[in-house]
Amino acid sequence: MVDRRASFAGKSLDEIADMMADSGSESNLAHAARTEFLLRQTQFQERAAKGAEETAKHTGRYTLYMLWSVIILTLSALSSALLNFWRFSSGR
Repeated sequence: MVDRRASFAGKSLDEIADMMADSGSESNLAHAARTEFLLRQTQFQERAAKGAEETAKHTGRYTLYMLWSVIILTLSALSSALLNFWRFSSGR
Protein backbone atom coordinates (compact mmCIF):
# COMPACT_ATOMS: atom_id res chain seq x y z
CA MET A 1 0.00 0.00 0.00
CA VAL A 2 2.91 2.31 0.66
CA ASP A 3 4.05 1.97 -2.97
CA ARG A 4 0.63 2.99 -4.24
CA ARG A 5 0.50 5.93 -1.85
CA ALA A 6 3.98 6.99 -2.94
CA SER A 7 2.70 7.32 -6.51
CA PHE A 8 0.37 10.12 -5.31
CA ALA A 9 3.10 12.06 -3.51
CA GLY A 10 3.56 14.88 -6.02
CA LYS A 11 -0.02 15.12 -7.21
CA SER A 12 -2.61 17.71 -6.25
CA LEU A 13 -6.05 16.82 -4.94
CA ASP A 14 -7.52 17.68 -8.34
CA GLU A 15 -5.21 15.19 -10.07
CA ILE A 16 -6.09 12.50 -7.55
CA ALA A 17 -9.80 13.20 -8.02
CA ASP A 18 -9.32 12.89 -11.81
CA MET A 19 -7.57 9.55 -11.31
CA MET A 20 -10.48 8.42 -9.15
CA ALA A 21 -12.96 9.41 -11.85
CA ASP A 22 -10.97 7.74 -14.65
CA SER A 23 -10.40 4.43 -12.88
CA GLY A 24 -13.10 1.86 -12.31
CA SER A 25 -15.01 2.18 -9.08
CA GLU A 26 -13.84 -1.23 -7.85
CA SER A 27 -10.19 -1.14 -8.95
CA ASN A 28 -7.26 -1.11 -6.58
CA LEU A 29 -6.14 2.22 -8.02
CA ALA A 30 -9.55 3.74 -7.22
CA HIS A 31 -9.35 2.53 -3.63
CA ALA A 32 -5.81 3.84 -3.23
CA ALA A 33 -6.74 7.19 -4.78
CA ARG A 34 -9.84 7.47 -2.57
CA THR A 35 -7.74 6.68 0.50
CA GLU A 36 -5.14 9.31 -0.41
CA PHE A 37 -7.85 11.86 -1.17
CA LEU A 38 -9.57 11.29 2.18
CA LEU A 39 -6.25 11.36 4.03
CA ARG A 40 -5.30 14.72 2.54
CA GLN A 41 -8.79 16.08 3.11
CA THR A 42 -8.55 15.08 6.77
CA GLN A 43 -5.14 16.72 7.09
CA PHE A 44 -6.49 19.96 5.60
CA GLN A 45 -9.44 19.87 7.99
CA GLU A 46 -7.09 19.36 10.96
CA ARG A 47 -5.05 22.39 9.87
CA ALA A 48 -8.22 24.44 9.49
CA ALA A 49 -9.35 23.42 12.98
CA LYS A 50 -5.99 24.44 14.45
CA GLY A 51 -6.28 27.76 12.65
CA ALA A 52 -9.75 28.29 14.09
CA GLU A 53 -8.44 27.55 17.59
CA GLU A 54 -5.60 30.04 17.14
CA THR A 55 -8.04 32.66 15.88
CA ALA A 56 -10.27 32.14 18.90
CA LYS A 57 -7.30 32.46 21.25
CA HIS A 58 -6.12 35.69 19.63
CA THR A 59 -9.66 37.07 19.58
CA GLY A 60 -9.90 36.45 23.32
CA ARG A 61 -6.65 38.31 23.91
CA TYR A 62 -7.75 41.20 21.71
CA THR A 63 -11.06 41.42 23.60
CA LEU A 64 -9.21 41.55 26.91
CA TYR A 65 -6.95 44.35 25.64
CA MET A 66 -9.98 46.28 24.45
CA LEU A 67 -11.65 45.86 27.85
CA TRP A 68 -8.58 47.21 29.63
CA SER A 69 -8.34 50.14 27.23
CA VAL A 70 -12.00 51.03 27.90
CA ILE A 71 -11.42 50.82 31.67
CA ILE A 72 -8.35 53.06 31.44
CA LEU A 73 -10.21 55.52 29.20
CA THR A 74 -13.09 55.62 31.70
CA LEU A 75 -10.72 56.27 34.60
CA SER A 76 -8.99 58.99 32.62
CA ALA A 77 -12.28 60.70 31.75
CA LEU A 78 -13.48 60.41 35.35
CA SER A 79 -10.27 61.91 36.74
CA SER A 80 -10.43 64.72 34.19
CA ALA A 81 -14.03 65.48 35.16
CA LEU A 82 -13.15 65.44 38.86
CA LEU A 83 -10.17 67.72 38.27
CA ASN A 84 -12.32 70.20 36.32
CA PHE A 85 -14.99 70.11 39.04
CA TRP A 86 -12.36 70.73 41.71
CA ARG A 87 -10.94 73.68 39.73
CA PHE A 88 -14.40 75.12 39.19
CA SER A 89 -15.48 74.69 42.81
CA SER A 90 -12.25 76.15 44.24
CA GLY A 91 -12.64 79.32 42.14
CA ARG A 92 -9.38 79.11 40.21
